Amino acid sequence: MVTLDFLTSIRSITYSVMVTLFGIVLLFFLLSLAYQLLKALVISIRTRARRKALPALIDFMLGQSELTRVTEEWGNRNILIDGFATLISSIRGQKQERMKSAVNAIGLMKVLHRWLRHFSPSRRMRACYLLGLMKSRTGTEELLKTLSDFNPAVVSAAIIALGEIMDNQTIPELVSYFNNCSYAHAWLIAAILPRFGGAIYEHIRPSLFSDELPKEKKVLLLKVIINLRIGESLRDLRDLYERSSDLDIRVNALKAVGSINDLSAVKLVFDALTDEAWEIRAAACNTLGEMSLKGAAYRLIPLLKDENYYVRKNATRALIGLGQIGIMTLVSYLEIDDNYARDAIVQTLEEFAVVDRALEDATCDDPKRRRKSRQLLRAIAQKGYIRYLSNYTDSHPLVQELLSEHAHA
Repeated sequence: MVTLDFLTSIRSITYSVMVTLFGIVLLFFLLSLAYQLLKALVISIRTRARRKALPALIDFMLGQSELTRVTEEWGNRNILIDGFATLISSIRGQKQERMKSAVNAIGLMKVLHRWLRHFSPSRRMRACYLLGLMKSRTGTEELLKTLSDFNPAVVSAAIIALGEIMDNQTIPELVSYFNNCSYAHAWLIAAILPRFGGAIYEHIRPSLFSDELPKEKKVLLLKVIINLRIGESLRDLRDLYERSSDLDIRVNALKAVGSINDLSAVKLVFDALTDEAWEIRAAACNTLGEMSLKGAAYRLIPLLKDENYYVRKNATRALIGLGQIGIMTLVSYLEIDDNYARDAIVQTLEEFAVVDRALEDATCDDPKRRRKSRQLLRAIAQKGYIRYLSNYTDSHPLVQELLSEHAHA
């Protein structure tokens, strides 16, 4: 049976626990507040010191003082690093090189290497940023070690710094890390790889055909190849396109093939226009437009009646990308019996402001451009788009003249 004394003791214990927990929370809050205030004070002091040091650094940059004077006046290495970083990121040319040489001369690079092992993540990130700014290859080994840092933000800063330095010796390590890291870091590595040029292909090629690499990362590598247009990858890209069962990989492999713009690449893209998957057909249309093949117009015409909206849209855009030939082809099909195809043509002509540009060219000094633009406007009028052109009669007297000619004819 529960007695009154037992209930009283339970209430007393509960009260003591609540008071203790409240005291712990309050203590934690006060310590956090004190830390933030102390941090703000340190930042304020460092900012003021850096501002005071900048005039001396500027005098050195302009050749009005010697480096020894700067180091004598400002012995604090942290302040010097912040000051040098501020100036190096703001200038270019010989003055920037002079400041970089000074950083090496007074041993600040060693300080930055120590910062990479600092307990504070913000200090490690700052070191990565400054090493990337210096673009010195002496720091690449330390930066590669930083890729194993437990803080994702520090790893991101190290990747960006390695991209700024662009040392080809780091490519194998970057690709190896790419294969095992998170998607976010893989995306960042894929963003910097094109800076190394075509030399990266021999390192990324095994990953393209690896069964262990996720398809999302393979797509990233294909986008790198699209960016660089690596000719030696053409055969591998063709095999990847024909053998892969994944649609995303096939689409990006097709885009990579098209970016190379080789004769065999053209044939592959033409064949892709009749693929069963609408995503492939849409990508092939877009690729042909980017390749600017004038003779591809007749290949794109059947796709104006494709059952898929995106294929029709990309086909019209590709024809616009072919220049005057493609535009005149679209205009000639304005009377097509397929409503969806006709709507896609009209929308694309409006989207790319074809009529507006033709009206501008119709009054230019180049007789060839004037002739082509008037030819285009007459063709639009002949296809029955009188009401559409009449919207321009107030701003362009030429339209009224063309409409009168059409009415008379």
